[in-house]
Amino acid sequence: MNYNAQANFINVPGEQPVSAEAESWTATVNLFLEITNLFRLDLGAFLPYVGGGLGLSYNHIGHMTYHFPELTKHRISITPSGSRVDLAYMACAGTGIRLSKKFLLDISYRYSDLGRVETASGNMFMDSLPAGIEIAETSAPLRTHGFLVQLRYHF
Repeated sequence: MNYNAQANFINVPGEQPVSAEAESWTATVNLFLEITNLFRLDLGAFLPYVGGGLGLSYNHIGHMTYHFPELTKHRISITPSGSRVDLAYMACAGTGIRLSKKFLLDISYRYSDLGRVETASGNMFMDSLPAGIEIAETSAPLRTHGFLVQLRYHF
């Protein structure tokens, strides 16, 4: 994935775009409860459900590049890449729509917290100071949300 954000350094004028490439590998154990079965409801073709999951996430971010377009001397900084393992969780709500005896169309909203992406501490390159400076790690939360449409087959 591409990571794009804005830095917030004090006393630096204008926009401070930040960019990096990142990846996340996540394994969760999920539990889904069909509400119609739980409360013995008959909603026809609709089978609403809620779900949640818990697991681990491995997050890696490449070199993070900071741009300072309104500065005249120092315009670019590049941090070391970094990786970490974090707790991950997911929550969702949706409905299955019965298409036939064996097939359902699932439509759901899912939210996932995949922990944090974090650069490593080390030497940060600066175009105004090529030898760079020592820095601590920087991090940001990695969260996703969105709608998911999938086809489900009952055995």
